[in-house]
Formats: sequence, C-alpha cells, structure tokens
Amino acid sequence: MLEEKIIDEKNNLILKQGVLDLKKYKLAKIVRRDNSPFFNSLMRVGSTIENPELGFDSRMPVHVVLDNDIYYCEDDFKKLEKIILFKAENDSTFYDRYFEKVEKDCAEFLQWSREQKVLSEPLRVYNEYIDWSLKIMSHLWPCLAPEKLILEQIELKLAKYIDPKTKFAEFKNALMLLTSPTEFSEMNLEKKEIFEGKDLKEVYDKYIYIRDQGLYFRYQTFEEYKQELVKIDNPKNQLEKMMNDLEAVRTNQKNLIKELNLDKELLTYCKFARVIPHIRMIRRICVIEAGYNIRELFYELGRKVNLNDVALAYYWEIRDLLEGKIVDKDKIVKRKNSYSFILIGNNFYECGEKEAIELKKKIESEVVLGNEIKGQTACLGKVTGRVKVLHSVKDLGRVERGDILVTSMTMPDYIPAMEKAIAFVTDEGGLSCHAAIVAREMNKPCVIGTKIATKMFKDGDLVEVDAARGIVRKI
Repeated sequence: MLEEKIIDEKNNLILKQGVLDLKKYKLAKIVRRDNSPFFNSLMRVGSTIENPELGFDSRMPVHVVLDNDIYYCEDDFKKLEKIILFKAENDSTFYDRYFEKVEKDCAEFLQWSREQKVLSEPLRVYNEYIDWSLKIMSHLWPCLAPEKLILEQIELKLAKYIDPKTKFAEFKNALMLLTSPTEFSEMNLEKKEIFEGKDLKEVYDKYIYIRDQGLYFRYQTFEEYKQELVKIDNPKNQLEKMMNDLEAVRTNQKNLIKELNLDKELLTYCKFARVIPHIRMIRRICVIEAGYNIRELFYELGRKVNLNDVALAYYWEIRDLLEGKIVDKDKIVKRKNSYSFILIGNNFYECGEKEAIELKKKIESEVVLGNEIKGQTACLGKVTGRVKVLHSVKDLGRVERGDILVTSMTMPDYIPAMEKAIAFVTDEGGLSCHAAIVAREMNKPCVIGTKIATKMFKDGDLVEVDAARGIVRKI
C-alpha cells in the first residue's frame, strides 16, 4: 500500500511513495532544462489543473522530470492537438482570441507583481503568486500544440504558389521568410538598448531577470553585468546590423507577399506562426519576472528559516515554511545536485537518484546507429565544422568560434555561445523554439528536433550541417 499525504489542499495534490510502472505511457523528451525544483513544480502541476476560462481542456496529466530531462506522454499531446484543431476549424477567431488571452493573463500577472508590498503580508502575496503562476502554466502546452498544425497549413497553402518538389530551395526560403518574426525579442531589445548607449543601470534593472531562466532567484550583480558588456565589440556596428537585418526581413516579406499575391488565409497562418514564439516566451518569462518583482519575499524566508537556496524547495514546501510547519530541509538541500519526480494527474512521486537513472534508461532505450541524422529546417545554410556538445549553461565556455553547437535545446543563457558558433543542432524544438528564432536572427544554419543529436555526436566530431535538407552528418 502506497503512503499518501496531501501536499496542496487547494489543488488536491497528493504525495505518494512507492515504485511506479510507466510502461503504459508512451513517453518522449520535450526538453532538457535546468529549472529549479520550485519552478518545475509550478510548471508541471499547473499543466495538470483545469482552467475553466479557456473553454477547452488544456490539461497534460503525465509529467516525468529526471535530472533536468523533462518527458511528456505523446498520446496526451496528440489529444490536445486534436482539441486545438477542432476549436480552430470551428471558430476562425480561435487562435487570435486564445493568443490575446495569454497576453492578457501575463500582463495582469505582471501588473499584480509590481503592486505588491511583499514583506507586509508574505503569506498572502506568496499564495497569490502561486495561484497566478499555476493559472499561467495552464497555457504551457496549448501554446505548443498549434505550432505543427499551423505549419502544416502554411506548407500546404504555400505549395500552391511554389512547387516544393521542383523548387525546393525557393520553397524553403519562402517558408523561412514568411514565418520569421518581424519584432525584436526581449533579449534583442536588451541588446538594442545597450548598443544605443542607454544608461546601463536602467538596462540592468529592466532586463536582469531574463538571465535567471531556471527561476533560482540568483541574479548577476551590476558589476558582473558591466564586466560582461566590456567584451562587446563595435556596439554601433552591431546596432546597425541588428536594425538592418530586421528591416530586411520586413521588406523581403512584403516583397514576397506582393510578388506571389498570397491569399489572406495563408497570410493569417503566417501571422500566427510569427506570434507563437512570443506567446511561448511570455507565458514562461512572466512567471520569472513576477518572481523577480517579489524576490525579497524569498530572500527573507531563506534568512528566517536558514535556507540559502529557497528555490530548491517545491512550491508547497515554501508555503509550509511560511506557515511555520516542519519541512525536511536536508531533503531540500540535497536537490542541489539533482532531483527527479513523476506527476500523474494529482499524484506526485519524488524519485531517488538510482531510480531516476533506471527510469531514464528504460525511457531512452533507442540505439543510435549510422553517421547522419535528420531534423527540421529552422534556418537555411550549409556549413562544416567541429562539434561542441552542450548539456548545460556550465558548458558555454567550451564553445569556440567556428564550432557547431549541438545541444538538447538552447535558452537565452546560451546566446554568448551561439554568437561564436556557425550552426546550431538540437534534439528538441519546433519552428517557434528559441534555437530557431535566434538562428534566423543571426542568419546561421540550424536543424532542430533531431531527437538524438547529443547522443550521436561528441566533441570534436567533424560534421556537415545541410540545413535546407535538415541533415547533419559526420564527415
């Protein structure tokens, strides 16, 4: 008989202990990401809770987190895709209204976080922050589901104007151009303000939260930030290039639309494809920014209970600490090295290190053979170079100019390494993922969604990246 304990009464979250059989779930890795236990508990639990405001079932009930590797149930995602497709086919305004809903929820959450007097009512503020975060995380998967459906529609409709069989390169170029964002991302807005010579302290205060992608409540000091910027070469030239590149995308899009006389329906789908990266980013980054805005709450709690890294606790453990309940702090501290858990519906299982290793072996049982892999084209180009495999932010310093960056998935923290690399290859991702967006901003060849690039290649391998064909091969 499994031991049970209610750990979040409001959301009926139950802590269970015992061996769990995952054979009945078709699991796949979505991403490898260094999220804090606090952040991961918010994201995973939030994805399992029904949000009645959406008008459709957005829940993804199965989540497996094994030492930074995050897995989902493919059958659950296919079900969500069908729900989204049905809504879109029966309501032409669905995507517009849903994306507006995400924007509205994120904006209201951030506004709330800016208005809080954190230390006067810490428990109330914390509970409201959790409620907001769980609500935002109900958008985690619905923002991913439309990407494939929208891209399929774009390819299908674009094929009426450019034959992909006889004009493959022209078709791919048009597809990349029409789906490329025409506005700067948050990361590029920060760079733009730096290059423009804006007051550095103001830029630091405005954007520093972006560097804490795992929500550990750890931030560069202003001095560290300044030291990093000393390395920037020719900011004026870089600003000019940024502005010219963005204007070129806008101009080339307009020219292509006019030249091919593209129909309104295709252009609408292209607009959605350009919006999705922004929507994907804000529903995650707003939780990080709101956390930054109320960071003093977490710092004060850490001092009060003598816990240096509060973010190593799951969100219900922090609530217990605020309420003065007994929490196993030794167990929390041990998560600094690694942590793993399984969430199925409202049942939460924490895994030991040995159990996590065995589970990972069972889930990732595929045999890697051959010298080449295939993925999805994210940015065109063909280059040859030496591989550098990155498993975490700690590996960034190993990347040298001319390397081919191979990783599970990039994050904003990876930008310094991406600037040095000549191409990017990832295990995960779709056309709206971080690697794809940055590749197009930097105009570097990029192949995403290979599933096994980090297993196939090792540091020093000489490879050719043929992004147009989505192929990466050892030479």
